[in-house]
Amino acid sequence: MERRKEIISLSVIIVAVIGVIGLTTIISSSLFKSLTTDNNSYVLRGIADTYIPVINEVDNKIKEPISSKDVSIEINFYEVNGTKEDQEKSLILYDRTYMPSTGILYGSDNEFDCLSIAEGEITSIDTSEMFGSIVTVKHNNNLISKYSSLSSVNVKVGDTVNAGEVIGKSGQNKVSTSKNHMLMLELTLNGEYVNPTKYYNVSIDEINAN
Repeated sequence: MERRKEIISLSVIIVAVIGVIGLTTIISSSLFKSLTTDNNSYVLRGIADTYIPVINEVDNKIKEPISSKDVSIEINFYEVNGTKEDQEKSLILYDRTYMPSTGILYGSDNEFDCLSIAEGEITSIDTSEMFGSIVTVKHNNNLISKYSSLSSVNVKVGDTVNAGEVIGKSGQNKVSTSKNHMLMLELTLNGEYVNPTKYYNVSIDEINAN
């Protein structure tokens, strides 16, 4: 009698184990089917929705307006508090008259591209007897850049330009210099002329904070 009870108990255990294994198999099969069936694709969509894409940080740093290696600075920005030697190197000679340079004069023996220093909007295109074609760009703050001595202009008023975008080609002006191709870059912040070289690689956001 005891032997029969042991056999029955063992049989019940075996049946229970087989049942659990079978149920697990069925559940696994159903789950796999639900994940691979179009009717239940919302499950996969829910998983995909939790994915956070990598956002590339926008580079809004001010860049130099040239890319050619054979371009050099011919005349620096005139610093009121600069040394006498530096101030002498920052004077513009025009019509036998010396005057302080309000920007940076770049020069080269070869024609070169003149690039926007930052994202902004073209607000005016003018000409002057001294500097030829002039393009003015207003940036997303109180920063304004002006590009003079252009032989040709690639933009029009109202255009939006990005940093490094070609505004025009270098040209000539009536400033006394030994180079054949030039670009005069002037930069104003809050209406006052500032030295462009001090703002290269500086973020526009940092300028706004000042």
